[in-house]
This record gives sequence, structure tokens and C-alpha cells, in this order.
Amino acid sequence: MTLSHDTVVDLLDGLDLFASLSDEEVDSLARRVDTVSWEPGTLVFAEGDAGDSCYVIHSGQVKLTRRLADGQPIALARSIRPRRSGSRAKTSWRSCVAMPTRP
Repeated sequence: MTLSHDTVVDLLDGLDLFASLSDEEVDSLARRVDTVSWEPGTLVFAEGDAGDSCYVIHSGQVKLTRRLADGQPIALARSIRPRRSGSRAKTSWRSCVAMPTRP
């Protein structure tokens, strides 16, 4: 699914992460966005993966999990739009797993 430029601008403009950007800066950022989608159950990123992207959820739900010391998974959160996933994505290793649970 490809989102319209106006939809992307509205989505980005509604996030605290981009609150300090001017309208022109948000517009410029929106022009660089790639729209991606995954089927439920698809692994988006895993613990230990290098963070090279930041995801903003437009629709659906994403479950964030991580493994305890004994290897058991624990749910950290279920993100529903508009949320940012992959915090500090450009500067850190992933500390959880992200997997869509519904489209």
C-alpha cells in the first residue's frame, strides 16, 4: 500500500518525535518515506539487529517482545498507530522483536 504525501505528512506531524520540525522540514521528511507492509506473524526486526530504520505505524498492530534470561519471550507492548517503533534506530542495537499481529 502506498500512502499519499498528505497522509504521510499528517502522520509524521502527529508524532512528538518530529514536534520540533517546521512544516517545511516535515514535508521534506515525508518525501523520503518508504511505505512498507507486512503480513501478521512476519518478523520485522529482532533483538540484536542493527537499528537502521524507524517505523511509524499507519494501520494495524505490532507486538514488541524480548526474551528473558531463561529464553522465555515476554510481551513488552502492543503498538497501535500512530506510534514509532525502533527508537534510537540509527544509533543502537535492537532490544526487542517486532512482529505484526493484525493488518
